Amino acid sequence: MFFTNRFVGGFTSPSSPFRIPAISMGINLILAGVLIAIFPKILVMMISLVLVAAGIAVIIVSLNRTPRRHSWHVE
Repeated sequence: MFFTNRFVGGFTSPSSPFRIPAISMGINLILAGVLIAIFPKILVMMISLVLVAAGIAVIIVSLNRTPRRHSWHVE
């Protein structure tokens, strides 16, 4: 699960700017969630659902470009 830690760490770290485009970041989150969903564990399935939801949210936010920048954050 090191690749998901890289995505989530770069996603939530306040010191790193958004170098990756939002749509590709969302696709990476969705792919990570689908790959993790292969393993039959309930906790892992929940993590994969969170990753897929985060990827869809990133794509929706990037498509609906609002004047406010960084109006959403991951806790």
